[in-house]
Amino acid sequence: RGMSKSHRRGARLALHLALTCGLMIAGTTSCQNGGTIFSSGADASDACGREHAAFADSKSFYLQQVAQGALLGTLGGAALGALAASASGGNVGKGAAIGAGAGLVAGGAAGYFNARQQQAADQAALANSVYGDVNRASQEMDRATTTFSALRGCRFAAADRIKAAFRQGGLTREQAAVQLGDQKRRFDEELALAREYGAKMAEQDQQFRFAADSLVKQDPGAQQVLASRAAQMGTGDYVATAAVAVRSSPSTGADRVAALGKGQRVHGLADPASGEWRKIALDDGGAGYVSSKFLSPAMKPAAPAPVPAPSTPPAAASRNVQVAVAATETIPEKRVAYSRSVDDAAKQSNLSFNLDQTS
Repeated sequence: RGMSKSHRRGARLALHLALTCGLMIAGTTSCQNGGTIFSSGADASDACGREHAAFADSKSFYLQQVAQGALLGTLGGAALGALAASASGGNVGKGAAIGAGAGLVAGGAAGYFNARQQQAADQAALANSVYGDVNRASQEMDRATTTFSALRGCRFAAADRIKAAFRQGGLTREQAAVQLGDQKRRFDEELALAREYGAKMAEQDQQFRFAADSLVKQDPGAQQVLASRAAQMGTGDYVATAAVAVRSSPSTGADRVAALGKGQRVHGLADPASGEWRKIALDDGGAGYVSSKFLSPAMKPAAPAPVPAPSTPPAAASRNVQVAVAATETIPEKRVAYSRSVDDAAKQSNLSFNLDQTS
């Protein structure tokens, strides 16, 4: 309204191009993560068909729904770029493409939170929305961990039966090798899918951490409570005050598994028995320990308190923010546990599918 006919036509074209550019760019990035395609139906010829199908069912969540953040970031950038170009009389298509690219870079984490922010009526509703997403993600992580454990157990048990049949003379070496090779091929594909899930869990972790930081910045009341709770539990974000080694256990004699640079930001994990050491999440999905004297709590910049909607008392909004942010702390813990189980299974497979080795 108030725009000329040519500007309205340009705005409609801008939105259409924004959608097209956003889908093309976000689709390119998400499709490249596809990997092996799995059917959710059980293969009757596969001894572990049911376990395989149960694990593959998580694909729809991890390889499609989790990409929404990047898509939303791309679409938002494309729309703004196209509309700006239209209003200024510039090249709408070029503006959409540039905006989409910028949105993709910012994408993922920021795109997810910005979309939730636009949908929410007030701060309490926004926190509830984030909490609902975190809760569902936590449940999906539990499901993926449980179904992968069952699948891994089934594959290794099948390998043990094949090797036992060979030792008892029921199978020739060639027959046993072929059957073991089939089980190994299937499990290698399942390991690849398991690692794709892990990568998507890491993306989710970033989205929820960005959302949690943003919620806390908007609510100084929740900021104080959560900072105190994080200090007591050893969770929250930290900054390395110097270059320091990350150890496999809380001891200077433990193996070095990574290193931190001065100023590097890390996320602390709950481990009350670690004493003067801090357990942290690593980028590869694992965990390690750093001496507490080399870590300083990351300061979250305070922001002016937003004016809450009349229907939402400030105290209620703060409680919702605290619940949502506390829930995000479960995601790094579960991601580390899942990644470790996948790594352990990969190591064990080298033994289990070797005909001349006993499990």
